[in-house]
Amino acid sequence: MFLVCLFFCASASATTVIFCYEDKSVPPFYTGTGSGVPVNAPGGTIDMLRQADAALNNISFRFVRQPWKRCLDDLKRGKVDALIASYTHKRDRLYTYPKKNDKLDSRLHVGSHATCLVTREDFPNNPFDTRNEPIATAIPRGHSVLNEVKALNASIVYTNSTEQSLFLLDQRRVDASVVLCNLTGNHQAIFKKQGLKLHYPPLRVKTGYLIFNNEYYGNNRKTCHQVWHYLSQLDHYSFYNDYLK
Repeated sequence: MFLVCLFFCASASATTVIFCYEDKSVPPFYTGTGSGVPVNAPGGTIDMLRQADAALNNISFRFVRQPWKRCLDDLKRGKVDALIASYTHKRDRLYTYPKKNDKLDSRLHVGSHATCLVTREDFPNNPFDTRNEPIATAIPRGHSVLNEVKALNASIVYTNSTEQSLFLLDQRRVDASVVLCNLTGNHQAIFKKQGLKLHYPPLRVKTGYLIFNNEYYGNNRKTCHQVWHYLSQLDHYSFYNDYLK
């Protein structure tokens, strides 16, 4: 009876973190589409957070899937508690990032990634040479590197997901696509096995941080710092590698 009481008392006192993430598949971070959270293989980011949930007895994660802009809006309003995003000055005014001496603490990140262009292997090293015809390039709607792609000799073909973009590339209906890159040391080799070629340098490099609603952070400082420090100690790339394969 004592052990049962101890278990339920510990569970009842756990602080809940409502984590919001996109309702589209963004491999290797998130898999599946819609509001449901996959039970198996939900994506590397969710795997990391589930591990934190299991390791930190006083913290419990609850997951909510919505369109990205709604996640950001609900975080500002306090309808959700946390999400993962890169750093911007605008977001810094609206949400709470991990900081030290009022400056962003870059050590407490949850991984970094880059966005690259990918073509089939039979394309030239510089397919975006302005002397050539514009290259049809698939890019998911709302992707953050849209401006960088527009600056190239490219004609944009909008898609609903990375998978759809790569499908169009495989079917030769487009000539290039944007993909996440630099997630693991063998990322380029993984694409090569599929007959694809990554083009460097990346269009953009981003570092992700777990950010909290300001009021939630004010009421749960210890919890937030526990999660930040735990996640920063993980081998982030190892969580993505299986999904990339």
